[in-house]
Amino acid sequence: MSFVVGVNVPDTFQRRVAATPNKTAIMRKREGAWKHVTWREYGDRVFEIARALKSLGLRKGDRVALLSQTRPEWTYLDQAILSLGGITVPVYPSVTGEEVGYILRDSGARFVFCDDASQVDKTLPFKAGLPDLERVFSIERTGREGVVGLDEFLASSEFSAQQTAVERQAWRADAATLRESDLASIVYTSGTSGVPKGACITHGNFLAVMANAAAAMSVSDEDLTLLFLPVAHILGRIEQMITLSAGWTNAYCESLATLMDNLAEIRPTVLISVPRIYEKVYQGLQKKAQSGGWVERQAVQLAFRVASEMGEARRTGRTPSIATRLEHVAADKLVFAPLRARFGGRMRFAISGGAPLSREIADFFAASGMNILEGYGLTETTGPVAFNTIAAVKPGTVGRPWPGSEVKIAADGEILLRGPSVFAGYFNNPEGTREALQVGWFATGDVGDIDADGFIRITDRKKDLLITAGGKNVAPQKIEGLLRQDPIISNALVVGDRRNYLVSLITLAPDELRRVVSVQGWSDLKGVEAAATDTRLQGYLKVRIQRVNAGLAPYETIKRFRILPRDFSMEAGELTPSLKVKRKFCSQKYAKIIDEMYDPAREGKTP
Repeated sequence: MSFVVGVNVPDTFQRRVAATPNKTAIMRKREGAWKHVTWREYGDRVFEIARALKSLGLRKGDRVALLSQTRPEWTYLDQAILSLGGITVPVYPSVTGEEVGYILRDSGARFVFCDDASQVDKTLPFKAGLPDLERVFSIERTGREGVVGLDEFLASSEFSAQQTAVERQAWRADAATLRESDLASIVYTSGTSGVPKGACITHGNFLAVMANAAAAMSVSDEDLTLLFLPVAHILGRIEQMITLSAGWTNAYCESLATLMDNLAEIRPTVLISVPRIYEKVYQGLQKKAQSGGWVERQAVQLAFRVASEMGEARRTGRTPSIATRLEHVAADKLVFAPLRARFGGRMRFAISGGAPLSREIADFFAASGMNILEGYGLTETTGPVAFNTIAAVKPGTVGRPWPGSEVKIAADGEILLRGPSVFAGYFNNPEGTREALQVGWFATGDVGDIDADGFIRITDRKKDLLITAGGKNVAPQKIEGLLRQDPIISNALVVGDRRNYLVSLITLAPDELRRVVSVQGWSDLKGVEAAATDTRLQGYLKVRIQRVNAGLAPYETIKRFRILPRDFSMEAGELTPSLKVKRKFCSQKYAKIIDEMYDPAREGKTP
């Protein structure tokens, strides 16, 4: 095991290259085969880009924006920028042109590297109004006038071998002079409510998380992950950074559409994800429990029951009964083992962050032999600040704070944090900084508690809590998670702040809708859009929502719902890159539909 942390991010990178030069750092699929990049090759590529950036006159403190999908070139550019004392500004590839323009303007980015023509086309219309932006580059060749491709840019910066050797030595020396307090990145929040804010992340912030993560997760340079999260999101960025200290291999997923195929191909030992991916797998099994053959239905239902019983035993500290253990043997052969194989068959553990994971899903994966360890963190804490470890896990919590981090609960239940990974403030936003950093503590906006063993439990977002007209506090995320466990429900948004009761917007899963339509014999019902207004489907969903209501307090139950004609999406601005619904945005966008559900003239009507 080779674990390294330097005096800053570039120094850590150089130490990693020196420690394991011949080990595989990166894997990517090209022409149907997985290609390997060693740490030495990774280091050479970063130096090549850094040298070219320096020839442009990039100076310490200059901002460089990266507007790209998750790909190795993003990683190379990031490390090259940081090695020169530059500041990386990640931009989500799913944002609109207006949002791109805002981030480039607010950050004062000097250069921007776009993924492809589609991202270049978002940027160019705003260039004239961005006095700080000097050049627009692209990773792929685009043919757009004035836009230079990455390969062309590097080819124009060739040097002699002797000059290269001198430059490399100077480059390493200069990188080692950066301080922990120096700014490394401005990471803009995903904007679930309001205008994005640029969180200032220092080299010291990254180092703190890299050191804690590699140690707490018990990972090494023998581990392999499949990186598919957006690296513009702090969780994906930290997965990319942990490899510097731990030395593990990051395999880059081709796309979300090929995620399960890529998992089976590369057989990762660790997986880092947001809950939605685990939910999708769980929903697929629920579908089999309803639509498969008799044997398949019985096997999956057995697995669900065994997982629930074993999960309850785990939470109460008792040993599962002999009957449950025998049933687990059967369920493992029929369901759990094939599931492990879909994930590659080597998974030591998986990590879930970015949003709460339901108890049922956590229990199911644990029973399958793939523990999902929940952690907690925000952009402003440079990602993870608390974590369940293999040695110390408590279901239903996000673990204990990592070494050096402190947590306390404010009088109103808000979680307050301080420690070496907490950000330096918001860029160009002193008012937002004062609001977030209160007397040395970061006000997270999350509500929760700490148990006697020091484990943190998150109950909801402070701003997301719904207070009904009757004064009841309701956590909508819990109810939405329960609704999404039904395979026909792709997404849900629960509304009811200052209202007499709760209502919900529902989106449908097309595959499960087709199955239900076939089973019910509704041959005239074609597609999601038609289903949104179909009274038969509304009745079908009403029964299923009533089952969820049966397990809730009266003030938490869904009284009415509406089916939307399409799913929420990032392209429509309704989802964050971590696949969370933008509550404020969607509530405003669908305000007319929501108001109709509270119309007294519709009292007593369904749904």
